[in-house]
Amino acid sequence: IIVGCTKDEPIRENENKPLEISVLEGKVEKGPFTQGSTVTIRELNKDLLPTGKTFETEIINNKGEFKLEAAVEFISPYVQIACDGYFFNEVYGELSDSQIRLESIVDISNKRSININILTHLSKDRIIHLMKEGDSYKNATSKARKELLASFSLQKYKDTEFEDLSISSGEKSSGALIVISSILLKDRKEAKLTEHIAKLKETFTKEGEFPESVIKSF
Repeated sequence: IIVGCTKDEPIRENENKPLEISVLEGKVEKGPFTQGSTVTIRELNKDLLPTGKTFETEIINNKGEFKLEAAVEFISPYVQIACDGYFFNEVYGELSDSQIRLESIVDISNKRSININILTHLSKDRIIHLMKEGDSYKNATSKARKELLASFSLQKYKDTEFEDLSISSGEKSSGALIVISSILLKDRKEAKLTEHIAKLKETFTKEGEFPESVIKSF
């Protein structure tokens, strides 16, 4: 585990008691990321800006699982989690030829198990955008879930938080993740996939939806 902290890290001024955690764990899945992939957990302040404090761990097996075990304090409940690595390509049934990056923004106030996937990645900047416009984290994540799932006609899964989804959970709600993940990967290798996701993410962040022409291609 690597911990870094800048000297000008914001000082908490009697707002709330620092959030203390000892374990933060979960899975990173497009298909599952491979063992050894780097997972970076970055602390954000109440304005969703990086404080300079980061924690690094790695994927510990080929199920995409990671685990941060350290007694640490956070000045706010918001963190950004990102992973760069190779993954099991569920469409082609083989390991990816190149690495991709998946991200998430989460509230860890009452949550220590967090999954990172294509849905957390696509919705992350939309959540930040909505919060900066005045929405609470709860309202922003709920709105982003409804918007994103509606684009894929999967609204029935809107009450399940994206960071709780796993393609290996066996639960019905995991179907949304499997469907969307497969749709985006179809006929695309990693370089094209990364480019395609970046364009979708940019549009969704601003508009909360995709153009009709894009939706028809899903």
